[in-house]
Amino acid sequence: STQRLTKSTPLTSIDVDKQVGAQVVEALNKKVSLKHPDIDVGIEIIGKDAYVFFEITQGPGGLPIPCSGTVLALLDGSESDLAAILMMKRGCSIIGLVKDSNKHELLQKFSPNQIEMQQIESISQISKIAKEKNMISIVASQELNIPNLLTLNPLVAFSKEEIGKRLKCYEDLY
Repeated sequence: STQRLTKSTPLTSIDVDKQVGAQVVEALNKKVSLKHPDIDVGIEIIGKDAYVFFEITQGPGGLPIPCSGTVLALLDGSESDLAAILMMKRGCSIIGLVKDSNKHELLQKFSPNQIEMQQIESISQISKIAKEKNMISIVASQELNIPNLLTLNPLVAFSKEEIGKRLKCYEDLY
């Protein structure tokens, strides 16, 4: 099926479907079946570009990373991983600050790119790292009082039960 996200194309969605369907039938020597298709071709037309796909993959949703910039993320457990994921859903790329050897696999699965991880010994190092990387904010699952650094806590309004449910949803997604 075809979607024209911009209507500047002279062909209608049905016209495109007919033309592409005819080409598929000819190339693959298949019959058309709208109820039980062997092949489902998706087409999205945006301006002069057409994007063709054969399957839709359910993703986590949200804004594309890194449209909202980059933030530091203090990763010290599953709750902090969830806080980072929620910021990534808002389009933030993250630089992980870790004190343990946890691989933060759920977080890595959520990111389209390898997440930069930096080992720290104590929270006192965060100001120096923020200055070196020109960062103005950090995402965490608890309040941090670090001078000149805005703490973002997307979990602040969630109960422990809600946090657990959201973590389970992301774990089940991947």
